[in-house]
Amino acid sequence: MLGELKRERSGAQSAFTRKVNTTNLSTEEKLKAEWDKFGSEYCNLISANTDYIEALSEADTEVSRQQANNVGKMAEDCDQRFAEVEQEVKLSLWSRFALLELAPLARRA
Repeated sequence: MLGELKRERSGAQSAFTRKVNTTNLSTEEKLKAEWDKFGSEYCNLISANTDYIEALSEADTEVSRQQANNVGKMAEDCDQRFAEVEQEVKLSLWSRFALLELAPLARRA
């Protein structure tokens, strides 16, 4: 069971990292679709991390406690990266798409 959870967590970590590295921000629709996929990958990773940490905690050995600690640190790094990407996406949406829609309104005012 622990091995299976570790593989799931590793797979979720890989998918999340790939999504960070391949996000396509070329159009508003693509950006929103990529953001939805990115959020989904992030949720999968959080779930896999939680399941794996719980299983490691149940094992209650020094090695499993250390592994749980390491996974927890990686999860914190992913949380931080998710927050960074979220800010980048919001900034991109605002600067590239919202301002274009608001500019004509500002000129009329």
